[in-house]
Amino acid sequence: MLHIDSLLLEAFYEENKDFCINARVQKIQQPTRREVILQMRNNGESKKLYININPSFHHLCFMNKENEAKRNIQIPKQPPMFCMLLRKHMEGARILKINKPEFERIIELTFENYNEIGDRIEECLSIELMGKHSNIVLYNTDNNIILGCAHNIGEEKSKERELAGGLPYIYPPKQNKK
Repeated sequence: MLHIDSLLLEAFYEENKDFCINARVQKIQQPTRREVILQMRNNGESKKLYININPSFHHLCFMNKENEAKRNIQIPKQPPMFCMLLRKHMEGARILKINKPEFERIIELTFENYNEIGDRIEECLSIELMGKHSNIVLYNTDNNIILGCAHNIGEEKSKERELAGGLPYIYPPKQNKK
């Protein structure tokens, strides 16, 4: 397993951005609390984006049939709450853009969808691949308010930033490495 750093994530971004832009999210699954699978379709081609935020093996990739069989993924009969939230906000949505902030281990997928009354909304799925701080955060791009995240982080766990529904989304603090 490769260690995910900013350069490797940049290569993933460059290689897959053309497929992701204008792709539609067809299906969302959450096999475990640290894994999410987004099935996307674009130009007649379907791919499954596998996101793993395990502290030791955090990564993301597009799965093929062979890769999926090796992972032995078991989908629970009752989806977790975060999966249901993602389905509510993202199933059928179109990806407007994919972004990778420079020198960060973050991939952002910005979606266009429509709410219950038919208004167009934009929401962003931020995939943060940062070891024990890895997380998946869904937030509204209009007001940067978090709709939900895979792991809620309160002030007792982090003095730098809190992550929970209803709070503003802010980027992780910069590291003071030279």
